[in-house]
Amino acid sequence: MIKKILLIAVLFSLCANSAEADDQPDWIQYQTPDDLFSILLPAEPQFSFTVRAEYTVNTVLSESGDTQFKIIYSIHSTELSQEDKQLFIDNTKSILVNTKMGTVKSEKKITVKKNAGVEISFVTQDQQYICYRIFFNANTLYTLGVISKHGFSSKKDNKRFFDSFNLSEHPQSQSPVEQDHDSIRDDHQKTNAK
Repeated sequence: MIKKILLIAVLFSLCANSAEADDQPDWIQYQTPDDLFSILLPAEPQFSFTVRAEYTVNTVLSESGDTQFKIIYSIHSTELSQEDKQLFIDNTKSILVNTKMGTVKSEKKITVKKNAGVEISFVTQDQQYICYRIFFNANTLYTLGVISKHGFSSKKDNKRFFDSFNLSEHPQSQSPVEQDHDSIRDDHQKTNAK
């Protein structure tokens, strides 16, 4: 009798693990052309950037079904004080929620690779469920987000996305503000064509 119960438990465990594995398709490792960070994404991303006077805004976007996984990183060309960094974090958080007319569901302080920041989850009027992590590393503001149209994305996908974020030990010293932006786009296409 004990052997039968044990066999049933083992079979049940195998079936559960198999179903769980099917729910997690293979993701790809994405490395920025400027070697700032790497992260796991569900599909090949799109890349864009905007040059402003004091910083460059880079956006990496990957989609899986009705869910978007987004990394926005703004590289500032001047040294920022801790107060300035906190002001940028607070303003970014307010802009993200207010432009979408969102209702905040949760907000908490976080630490990402020893960098203080904030995680905020909110729902928009058009029923988008959004979770962002916002933090600075050196003079780069990172905004990592998951945007889903049908409820908050699975906790496994969120965890996989956020936890896979890895800052580079030795990023290129030259910021994109100082580089030829056509070469950045070309580098990005070459890096992700592999």
